[in-house]
Order: sequence, then structure tokens, then C-alpha cells
Amino acid sequence: MTVGTDNSVLVYDVGGSHVAAAVCPANAYRLGPVVSAVHPEQQASGAFVDLLYSLGVEASSGFGGVLGAALAMPGPFDFAAGVSLMRHKLPYLYA
Repeated sequence: MTVGTDNSVLVYDVGGSHVAAAVCPANAYRLGPVVSAVHPEQQASGAFVDLLYSLGVEASSGFGGVLGAALAMPGPFDFAAGVSLMRHKLPYLYA
């Protein structure tokens, strides 16, 4: 299945215990298949980035092109610094 061509966007939803990813094709009103996984047991930012990457690859499989990505994170979060301001969620990203 080849859907979209360089106008699709990879979207992520980061929850307190899981990450979900899907592609939102251009000119469509529904997402592609949603894939998800629990946060990595290894409490490190590198493992989190690896999870985002692997979910993005899986979610975008079969799509002709992806223009960019959007990430929804739980708050409070210091987006400019890239750190979480809470200890109970995403502790490996806590400032």
C-alpha cells in the first residue's frame, strides 16, 4: 500500500506508560494503522529515542513519503530544553 507522497506526517502520542505512532496522510481524515509499545524498561533517554525510531519505521511502512513528525508529550515539560519537569512519568527525561 503506497499512500501519500511527501505530504504525510508521522504523529506520536507519548503517554505516561506507552508511546503510540501513526501516519496521518495528506488530504485524509483518518490515521494509518496505529502501533504502540510500553516505555522501555531501560530507563535512559537513548532507549526512548530508539523506541520512537522503531515505532516510526513500523507506522510509516507502506507510505510513499513522510514530510515530518509531530510529538505530543505529557506535561509539564520544558520543550526548549527537552526535559520533563515531573518525576513520576518519563523519569529518565527529568531535569
